[in-house]
Amino acid sequence: MPTLGADINLKEITINNQTLKFRIWDLAGQPKFDVVRKQYFRGSVGAILMYDISESDSLPNLHNWVNQLDENNLIKKIPIVVVGNKIDLRKESESNLITKKEGLEFVERLEGELGEERPKFFFESSAKDNINTSKIFKKLGEEVVKFIGS
Repeated sequence: MPTLGADINLKEITINNQTLKFRIWDLAGQPKFDVVRKQYFRGSVGAILMYDISESDSLPNLHNWVNQLDENNLIKKIPIVVVGNKIDLRKESESNLITKKEGLEFVERLEGELGEERPKFFFESSAKDNINTSKIFKKLGEEVVKFIGS
């Protein structure tokens, strides 16, 4: 189900005896939310860019999100984790789903565009079945700790 406005959640994890508190802004993609979205991008120190493997245009749209993030974030070159969500749908059907290979190829192209010095990682997940959600936050947390410390 797509986000209709903004859904805000909190998540705490511990990395190297350091507690990180994530404020997770799940923002709708509609143009009417552009102003709000830009405000949330402003002070981010890490980002999870998620696409829906069942929506063919959601992966290419991540380019727009990366551009908006960079244009509006006061801190450049923050760590990014790209996530293909809803892999639970692969059990039901293989047709018209974005493949893991396509997701990995996207991240490789992103590396070329953004430069090797910017941390970028890829996961596939299922929020519904809780597949890889902890790993995603752990990896982002590790990279944010490195980023802030540098």
